[in-house]
Amino acid sequence: LAMSCRLFIIDDTLKTARQLIAKYEQDPNSIPRIRHTLSETSKDIILLEEVLLYLRESLEQDTSIYAEPTDESGYRLYQVLKVKTILNDLHVRIEDMQKVLLGARHEVNGLRQMADTIAETQMFRLQEEIRGNSSDMLQQLKINERQSTSLDVMQVIFAGSLAFDILDRLTGEWSVVHTSWARAYIVDPFMSKPMLWFIISMMVWFGVGTGVFSMMRDLNDRTAGVITYRVKVNKGIDLNALDDFLSRKSVISEDGDADALNANQKVSWIEKDVSRWEGYQPKIEMIYDVKHGFLLSVYMQVTRRASKPARLRPETMKMRFFTELQEAGVMAPDDAAEVIDNTRRRQTRQGELVMIEDSSVFLKVRVPGERHYREIPFGRQSYLELREEIAHKFECKPVQVLQVFKEPDILIADDDDVSRLKPGTVLEVNIKNFSGYKSAQQELPAPP
Repeated sequence: LAMSCRLFIIDDTLKTARQLIAKYEQDPNSIPRIRHTLSETSKDIILLEEVLLYLRESLEQDTSIYAEPTDESGYRLYQVLKVKTILNDLHVRIEDMQKVLLGARHEVNGLRQMADTIAETQMFRLQEEIRGNSSDMLQQLKINERQSTSLDVMQVIFAGSLAFDILDRLTGEWSVVHTSWARAYIVDPFMSKPMLWFIISMMVWFGVGTGVFSMMRDLNDRTAGVITYRVKVNKGIDLNALDDFLSRKSVISEDGDADALNANQKVSWIEKDVSRWEGYQPKIEMIYDVKHGFLLSVYMQVTRRASKPARLRPETMKMRFFTELQEAGVMAPDDAAEVIDNTRRRQTRQGELVMIEDSSVFLKVRVPGERHYREIPFGRQSYLELREEIAHKFECKPVQVLQVFKEPDILIADDDDVSRLKPGTVLEVNIKNFSGYKSAQQELPAPP
């Protein structure tokens, strides 16, 4: 009876926990309460399973209770008490209770998973709020940066005004007007006439203000455009090669964080080779584990003019950086290729619906001798992707695409050349053993 009552209590507790999960948004402390309830219920289930195990062992190990008495009085008492029936019923009840406890354990596991899902949902919401707050903080930092630029300009103006005031105090007056040339060229033509010198002063003020405003706008425009890219790597690296690689960089900051398990190092630098980065100087930050030799993450940021189109895309920036790590021996070629491929932008496959039908987002491709063009999607960021798209359009293998030319005769040979292509550009390709040559030549009119 006590076991049955305890099972009913557990079932009621699990129903209460399910109700708390269903109304978790009404109580901010619901998740800790749910987890505490499930933990206590798991302890009760474990104790009940132990009790049932002891009962089963007592019934199986003590075989004397199954023996029927040999004397008449004992046998009659055995029949009256229905010992055999009670033992069979006890076996059945133990099995039933074990099934009920097994169901309760599954129920606890299911509720625990639901609680974990709720916790993950709350954590996701928190991350979204943190991301929104971070965006607001970033906007505020940009505003502060513009204000600091204005403050620097005002400090220069104030320093000039202070210097002129000091000179005026040292000389006692603006003595240049007492010279003969100043009276002939400044005082008599301008200062002696009513309102003329005031108008000239206002015009000079307007000119200086316009120049200062233009300078501030140009300074803000240089840093208003930002290109960022963050990659989670988690690949092995050669620490000695990394040290040689960093020795050639202008490192601006290093930070370490170590414990008993990991020893993470964060290093930041600014690239000086502007020819490699399309005239930009990206800031790169790496986080790696010096204890186990793993590159954890990479963060790249480029500050550019907001008024001009970007010459570098995040995808291209990522490919060039990891290619540089591979060339320096920091990462294995397979690991670098895997990172680039895993984070590659999604490509539209055959049969997928493309919502944009504008011809300006395509490149026009043809082989020598063909009169018509074939269109391929614009936006491929590497030479290999361009060759794959051309091979797919002409139904051949990428290795058969020998050369790609931009009309009239500009060779497209690397990723930089591909990044400079514009929508609607006409390309001419040489394809090995392409049957279209013969058919195209057959379509050409005969010479007169």
